Amino acid sequence: LALAIAVCWWNNANTAVASDPTAASAAAVHGGAAVNGKSAGTSVAVVQRPHWLAATATATAPPGNSRFVFRREFDVPQGIQTAEMRFAADFARATVLVNGRLLARVEPYLPLQTLSATSALQRGPNVIEVTLEPVAGPPAFALSLAWQPLAGLRQTLVSDAAWHLADADQPSHCQPAVQRGPVPD
Repeated sequence: LALAIAVCWWNNANTAVASDPTAASAAAVHGGAAVNGKSAGTSVAVVQRPHWLAATATATAPPGNSRFVFRREFDVPQGIQTAEMRFAADFARATVLVNGRLLARVEPYLPLQTLSATSALQRGPNVIEVTLEPVAGPPAFALSLAWQPLAGLRQTLVSDAAWHLADADQPSHCQPAVQRGPVPD
């Protein structure tokens, strides 16, 4: 029930381009494309599916943990025309920051949120942080961020194995986020 709120949310918006055919092939096998693929090669469109990310593989949040911070760093090599984020959180209050700028505060069990991220992205290094404050149940989130560069094809970043988790109460403790599976069709 709860994890099914984002049905078909990536359609029409989340096509990324991997310029390196090897990266595109690997990405297709692993359900996504590398953002800002290598140069040289034929451009291949790869549809990405966001995954539900969680702090633990267990059904509920570990006792004593009140907040979890998920982090993803990425590069935007040129200016952008537009950017849109789609975000859903389950069994948690969520805060989404892009480059330290508040993009959204989401209460538990709200439907999919579609947000403009155009003013939050910058040329060069970027960081997305998602903070989850668990409520009863297994806290998780799913996200896609699509942007149109000034030149070239649309790029997309999704919640996947590249995200890291740090306990908000112990920021130096960093580990890979737990994938709970792709957002369903």
